[in-house]
Amino acid sequence: HGGNPLRWAHKRACAAMGLVDFRWHDWRHHWATWALRPSESGGAGLSLRDLMEFGGWKDISQVQRYAAVAPDAADRLARME
Repeated sequence: HGGNPLRWAHKRACAAMGLVDFRWHDWRHHWATWALRPSESGGAGLSLRDLMEFGGWKDISQVQRYAAVAPDAADRLARME
């Protein structure tokens, strides 16, 4: 197969698990949610600034959608600005 090998691996994995409507881009949302979640809750505990940098977002408004998963997200955002 040509193209992105990760795309093909994703497609095969979804087929093997019977997943429907789980897009390649959904992994990005899953990662962002996990990365922002505090480490005490099983996440990485990243700050919003780190999430923005590691995820390649150019604007904080793009990262704010994930802030709801972290109890202290509002405080972390206030410290950034």
